[in-house]
Amino acid sequence: MSETETMTREQQLAEEFKAGLSPDDAPQLAKRVADLEAERDAAIERAEKAERARDRAKAKVSAGEAPAKLRKIAAGDDTVTDIAAAIAAADKVEIVLSDGTREIDGVDPFVVEGEAWKPTPNGLMLSVPLDLYGPGSGKPAYRIEGYALMLDGKQVAYRQRPDPITVVPGHTYKIEDDIIF
Repeated sequence: MSETETMTREQQLAEEFKAGLSPDDAPQLAKRVADLEAERDAAIERAEKAERARDRAKAKVSAGEAPAKLRKIAAGDDTVTDIAAAIAAADKVEIVLSDGTREIDGVDPFVVEGEAWKPTPNGLMLSVPLDLYGPGSGKPAYRIEGYALMLDGKQVAYRQRPDPITVVPGHTYKIEDDIIF
């Protein structure tokens, strides 16, 4: 093994630096600098791409837009057998609260983004809590009988709550570890 093979790259560069450059080395050095800059730019691009993917993967639940007309939501409309694959393929994933027959008036759907689902023995569970605010003062209470999973605007699953929630004016509710499809 020669002496240069046992040197670290840092030691090799130090030796080259000590030796100095001849005018003939300048084009080779310029090419090496350009190659290193290209490697750096590619590494920066990969890092930025990974950061954007990480940001997209962050679980997030936000208020969606109220539909123009309340949708019929009921049990028995489960149309998908592989919920995880259907969610991954959908452009828009929503959770809609139901009174057992239709969407609840005055409660916007919840838009779910990123890695917000986790597998459980009972199905795919929403792992991000929903913050629900009761109706304003003077408005009537309502009952949540179940949840519908809407993918790209179409109901694909419905789950009845074992015990309905009565949402009263002025109260805040956190629904977590409860929505499973």
